[in-house]
Amino acid sequence: MTPSPTTPPHYHVLASDGKHRYRISINVRSRSYPPDLLYVLEPQFHHPITRKLLNLEPGFHRLYYPPAGAALDYVRGGLFEPHQMQPLPFDRPGQTTI
Repeated sequence: MTPSPTTPPHYHVLASDGKHRYRISINVRSRSYPPDLLYVLEPQFHHPITRKLLNLEPGFHRLYYPPAGAALDYVRGGLFEPHQMQPLPFDRPGQTTI
């Protein structure tokens, strides 16, 4: 990742559903405070929303916020406790393919 003084840095994720490839850009450094991209790892994640996501056909889907939708709202959806989140370092050397 090459830093730019005018454009916030991004991670670029390539995803495939078996038919199509998608490029997902994730802003990793906001211009507002606090600027950090936060994440949480939960290896044993269980939540009713995962059943809805697993039942979707492959491809792009416009998702709507609950009660009927399957859109992910990490804070209001109660998917995890916000205090569990940690900053994701974007400017350190490391693995580039997950």
